[in-house]
Amino acid sequence: MKQKLIILISTLSLFALLFSCNVSEPREIVTNNKFKMQIPKFMRSQKNLNEEASMVYASGLRELYVMVLDEPAEQIEQVISENDLDGLIDTDLDGFSQLIGSNEGEYFLTPTDLDKLKNASINGLKARIFDNTRKINGINVYYKVALIEGKNTYYQVIAWTLAGREIKNGALIDNIINSFEEL
Repeated sequence: MKQKLIILISTLSLFALLFSCNVSEPREIVTNNKFKMQIPKFMRSQKNLNEEASMVYASGLRELYVMVLDEPAEQIEQVISENDLDGLIDTDLDGFSQLIGSNEGEYFLTPTDLDKLKNASINGLKARIFDNTRKINGINVYYKVALIEGKNTYYQVIAWTLAGREIKNGALIDNIINSFEEL
């Protein structure tokens, strides 16, 4: 009986070790031949989280989510022109950041967050990154937003988790965002 218990515990320990090593291992996801990212294997594609997103992956069990929205540069230029914002908002990453931040309630980035954006580079692309914790739909959420200027496209990479899981999921969020690569 004692020997069976030792074998059972050893087997369960080995299984737990193997399972924990593989679940965070990333896999490469290519989206619309536009960009690719390294997404942990435990996250699954989601279609119903945001219809406008090019890519959405989630793990409800770990409360970890990532989505990418992309806008053609000419569409951003058109929005600026149609709204008589020429000369007020540039047609570059700073201008894109201002447009995204001006739509409070529609995006994770709000006008008060614009001053907190940090300049960065993600795989050779100009980026602006911001993270915050706030209540969204009554739930405390930690999120990180990367606004990225591609060749002919602007991207929003948004990753989030419950505020209480920021420490546990923070490194994964950073790895996911920093894996973004335009094709």
